[in-house]
Formats: sequence, C-alpha cells, structure tokens
Amino acid sequence: MTDAKQKRPRGRSKSPPAQSTPAQPASAKSPNEGEGNRTAARQYNEATREFIASGKVDEQAEAARRAVEGRERAELERAEATGRERMKEEDPNVHRDRGDDR
Repeated sequence: MTDAKQKRPRGRSKSPPAQSTPAQPASAKSPNEGEGNRTAARQYNEATREFIASGKVDEQAEAARRAVEGRERAELERAEATGRERMKEEDPNVHRDRGDDR
C-alpha cells in the first residue's frame, strides 16, 4: 500500500535510520578542543609565569609608559583607532576609563 501524495509505502521514512556511532573524544582526532581551548590557556599561563619569573615586568611596564607618553604616542593612537574602526560594536554594559570624553 502506498501514500498517494508521497509515492512510497506507508509507515516508511524517506531515509534509512541513522547509524549510531560511539562518540569520539575531540582530542583523539581533531585539534579543535571545543569551547575553551585548554591547550592554548595552559601555554599562555606558562608563558606568563615564565615572564613574571624573568624579572622583566617592571622594565617592560616602563618601556610601555615611555612609548605611550613619548614619540610613539601618535602611532599607538592611530593603531588603536584602526582597531576600533574594525570592531563590530562595544558592549554598552562595559565601562572603560579611557581618559577622554568618548
């Protein structure tokens, strides 16, 4: 017996039932770790610990201060403006103290 509208036997689906396969852990074959890349987080945390242990934090902070307050200021501000132009939008719920009247 067939359905007149669908031209197929009644009670039958269009496609065979999906075969169930055992779930494979993402790390087994795929480099995608899903939401929250633990490998990248671990690498970042280790690099941060190494940088802090190197004793160069104060030196780099002073270099950044000199750049922002010195000759590089205009270039840094242009780079920031370029980045802001490419942003889709800012989160209106996040307040950022930029030191200006934006």
